[in-house]
Order: sequence, then structure tokens, then C-alpha cells
Amino acid sequence: MPPRQHQTRQAHRVVCTCVAYECSQQQYPDANGTYHPGVEVLPETRAAHQRADFRNSLPKSPRTPGHSNESSINLAQDNLLSPLRQLRITSSPSTPRNDQHVDDELTHGRSSIHHSSQPDEETSSQAAEVESPTIPATDSLPKSQKSTKTCSEAALAKSSGQTVFDCDRFHGSDLKSANPLILHTALTASILDIFGQSSNSITKWFLDIQIITIELSTTYGILPTKSSIRQILPEEAATLKKIPSSATTTFRWLKLDPVLQYLNCCSSCFAMYPENSAPPQCHHRIANIPGGPSDSVDPNNDAGSPPSEDNDPEFSDSICGEPLFKYVRGVQKPARRLSSWHVRRFWAMKDLQNDEEKLPPISTVELLKLVAEHSEPLPHRPNSPALDSERDPEGLDQNINDVETNHVYGVAQMIGPY
Repeated sequence: MPPRQHQTRQAHRVVCTCVAYECSQQQYPDANGTYHPGVEVLPETRAAHQRADFRNSLPKSPRTPGHSNESSINLAQDNLLSPLRQLRITSSPSTPRNDQHVDDELTHGRSSIHHSSQPDEETSSQAAEVESPTIPATDSLPKSQKSTKTCSEAALAKSSGQTVFDCDRFHGSDLKSANPLILHTALTASILDIFGQSSNSITKWFLDIQIITIELSTTYGILPTKSSIRQILPEEAATLKKIPSSATTTFRWLKLDPVLQYLNCCSSCFAMYPENSAPPQCHHRIANIPGGPSDSVDPNNDAGSPPSEDNDPEFSDSICGEPLFKYVRGVQKPARRLSSWHVRRFWAMKDLQNDEEKLPPISTVELLKLVAEHSEPLPHRPNSPALDSERDPEGLDQNINDVETNHVYGVAQMIGPY
């Protein structure tokens, strides 16, 4: 029996219609023998051809003479150094002799420029003097001659006793080589998180939205067009992956190093505890008072306070008792951890349990007395008789369904739930 021949798998091929390698000018037959424009190549080959088409489609900058570029660079350097010369804070040596030497060179340069406006026969002999003076570099000077100038405002503040912070460690990171797109996104997210007091989840959502916005502007463009959607190149996709995905990664990449204070937050009454010294359970005292907060009665006035159910020690001195820690895969973690600038303080009222005894509903007389103590008298309507509690001590007057009673019910709702 002859040995079985193994069929070799052919690589999957795709159609390339690029212009750089003239694939669009060729044709290939399909299974039915019909010819179509393009060439069947490997996917990697088509990706390389597409990158070549993209490079060819980029606008090419016009070539300009070298002296124009040098003049523009010199002009930009002069614009940057002119404010520093006015403040006399430059990289030049700090000795008076060297400063005088630089001033002499500047004066000599101005005089040579003035003489260069003479006839042509004198211009060639003075061409070397027209060149602008160059300030000696600081690195080429000895250590004894390097600049020792400091900011006068900082020295004055330090001498007056003000606190001066050393920020040199924040200027050690060189972000000049960073991608401007990534740097702008990271700085915006950091400002939103620190100064905007947004949560970490909102900052993460903002970073994800920025990536989507960049992808849309890259593929569809800024202006509306009828052309086909441009595909993102592998180099561009790799750049988008370098954008930080969270606030912690952004702070670490920018080397901001903020000082955070973490607190353990109770999930029931929102009481705050230091993370390192938090008890196992919340010992914050809460009060389940349906009619209002527990601090409505002065605790120091024991003699003048009337006996009431609200003054029961078991009722007012109840403790929350909510666990402050949870175990995730055997590791103890805070139940809810909030940073200092994200802390929001709430007043939480614990609902009554089903097994607890429910309080009886308030009567109409008690409701009217409560409204009379905490609000002004109701306005008298001429078309309806006045509401007289003395004449009707049980509160069964027919005017209870009038509009005034609706106003009373609204006031009672504002005081507390019933």
C-alpha cells in the first residue's frame, strides 16, 4: 500500500490594491475564472503595502535653504533668552568680569552691524564682525566659574522667615521626549482627579473616553468627508496603549507623588475611622428616631426634659455595630476606603427592623401641637370657619380635609417621616 501523502496547508491570502507597489493595476482570477483588480498576497504583505501608501499620502514639507532655517532658529532662541536677559538669570557665569565681557561683545556686535551698512568694498572685510556673539556654555566652564545665581524673591522670602519648599525632585523628570498626546491626556486626568475632586472611577472613565475620542478623530477625521474610513496603523495602536488607564498609573508616570490619607468608611452610618487603627465593628452611636435627629434634646438639661420614649437610654445609645473589614481571598481589607479629598459626609438613618416593635401613628392633636410649636399660625380663610383646637379637643373637626390640613400635612412631612 503506497504511503499516504499529507496535504500541505496553503497560507491564507488576501487581495491587495495598493498604489505604491502597483498592485491595483494587476488582476487575479477567482474560482469561477473571473478577473478582478488586485493581487493575492499574504496579510503581512498587504499591511506593509498599506503603510507605504499612507507614507506617500502624507503632505511633504517644502525644502527651504539652510540659512533660512538657521535664521529662524536664532530668532526663536533670541525670543526665549530676551526675558532672561532682562531678569539677569541666564546660564552665563556670575562673575562681574564675565558679565562685562558679554556686554562688550554685544556692544561690539551692534557697532559692527552699524558699520556694515557702508559700501560693498568694506562689507567683505567686516563680515566676520557681524556674526552674533555666543554665550559660553556652562558645561565647558570649570566648577568654580559656574553660575551661582538664585532667585531674589526666594532669598527674600527665606530671610523673612517664610517656609520655602524644595521642588527640585519634581523637576527631575524629563517629559520633553514624551508623546504630547499622552502627556496632555495624563495631565488633564490628573487635574480632574486632584483639583476637580473626582473619584478614581470617574478618572478611569475619562481616560477610556479620551482613547475613544482619539480613535474617532484619527479614523473619521475632524471635518466631515465622503472618503473611506482610515484604518489605525499598528504604530498608532501601540501609542494608544501607552495612555494610562487609571489615576494611580497617571500619578506614577508623571511622578506627582501626592500624599493621600485613607479612611475606613462604615457602609451603614458613614462614620470615618483611620485605616490603621479602625476597630473590627463600628462603635458610632446612632438614633432611630422617626420624628427627627437625636440631638434635638439638650443632653445637659436632665431636669427640664420631660419624660418621653425618645429619652430611653436603650433607644438613644444604640451602636451601629456594622463590620468595618471584609475578607477577600483570606486577606483583610476595609469595607469601604475613601481618600481624604473624596470624603463625603452623610447622615444615615437606619431603618426599623421587621422584628422591632413599630411605634403607633401620631394623633391629630399631637400633630397640631407639633405644627404650632415649630411654625407660625395658619392664615384664616374668610369663607371657611377657623380651626379651633380648644373647641374641638379631639381634632375631629370637618375642616381636617380642607386645604389648610394639606398644608399641615406638608409641614409634617418636612419634619420627618411617619
